[in-house]
Amino acid sequence: MILCGTSAQGVGLGTGAAAAQRGYFVAYPVDCLPSESAFREAYAAWHMGGGGPPVTTKWVTVTRSDMIKLENANQ
Repeated sequence: MILCGTSAQGVGLGTGAAAAQRGYFVAYPVDCLPSESAFREAYAAWHMGGGGPPVTTKWVTVTRSDMIKLENANQ
């Protein structure tokens, strides 16, 4: 699952954590999850990337959108 949205603390934390806790691998591109403040963006990325509970963070990769490569995208 690749997250993108307009609220780092909503889409990023809420949807991302829920997906990770259900066993989905989550790509968290920090440049695709803006927020109302730099603090909220940074906190959400920190929480998903290692500051949150291990049941969530073990399934998450914090990245940038230009670093994501989809394999077998045409299948």
